[in-house]
Amino acid sequence: MVQRNGTKRLRVVLLVFGVWMAMVHGAATATDSVTDAAEMFKLAKQYAEGIGVDKDEVKAHELMVGAAAKEPKHSEAIFNAGVYYAKGIGCKRNESKALDFYREAADLGHSEGEFLVGTEFVRRYYRYGQVGKYIA
Repeated sequence: MVQRNGTKRLRVVLLVFGVWMAMVHGAATATDSVTDAAEMFKLAKQYAEGIGVDKDEVKAHELMVGAAAKEPKHSEAIFNAGVYYAKGIGCKRNESKALDFYREAADLGHSEGEFLVGTEFVRRYYRYGQVGKYIA
């Protein structure tokens, strides 16, 4: 268990160091070399929380949506892109886009995405008496 936590911390430190080196050496952006969805997801979380970099919610949103679009699909990045849209983190609040991301995450087996899609189904059913085009 300690080995895993240490390895995880080492990866974060190395990623932050790589970002710092890119900034120091005049790279166009710190994300030029980040092509993997998992790495983009980690970098987005760092920008969102201000870990090792200045907190920048707009940059975090861009990275999270970018990670959600990458192949192979990263269900956690897709779910978090939905959260960013639902809460308006780095963008204008958009529940419709959030629900689309939740549904995509649910299709990949993400349990929280499945829960939120189911909750929306129940909410729409009881509010409108039907679910409409979303579930069809």
